[in-house]
Amino acid sequence: MNAYLLFFLVLISSSVSSQNNERDQKIYALFDNTVNQINTKLSYGTVYKEKYIKKIKENHNFFVTDQFKKGSINYRGEVFCNVFLKYDIVDDFIVLKILNLDGYVSIVPEKELVKSFQIEDRSFIKTEEYGFVENVFKNDGFQLLKKHLKFVKENQDDKYIHHTFKIEKETFVEIIDKAKIRNL
Repeated sequence: MNAYLLFFLVLISSSVSSQNNERDQKIYALFDNTVNQINTKLSYGTVYKEKYIKKIKENHNFFVTDQFKKGSINYRGEVFCNVFLKYDIVDDFIVLKILNLDGYVSIVPEKELVKSFQIEDRSFIKTEEYGFVENVFKNDGFQLLKKHLKFVKENQDDKYIHHTFKIEKETFVEIIDKAKIRNL
């Protein structure tokens, strides 16, 4: 009987936690929309300029797609929800698309001030040793992280230089009790 009661309490607490998280995200989004993203800490960074010349659109330096996707970011100690971002896995940085008075502008936030971010349903955290890594699995005392990598190659045709990208073997990192780190 006690096991059923414990299971019921855990189920209720996770449901309440999920509802609180959704409510918090709605509040953050409402605030950001009210003050405009350009007036928040999101605007602190450098303007993004594309570094690579691509001949084939599908071959790019970003995680999954080169299009901005809806997500969230923990930047400068604040959580920003419903932002548009993409993750450059060649150079390991994030690009945000924020609205200013003239329209949208692409900003690269200061990497040292990014704690974590989420693109759609994929969560990433910043580590000292590996940069941004995907949080694949986490429970009490154990965490499995995945480092996504792409290799860039400069190519020269008759008329111009362009770049191609190839996915490298991903690196998995296991963290046990936050003290022991082991490459898998």
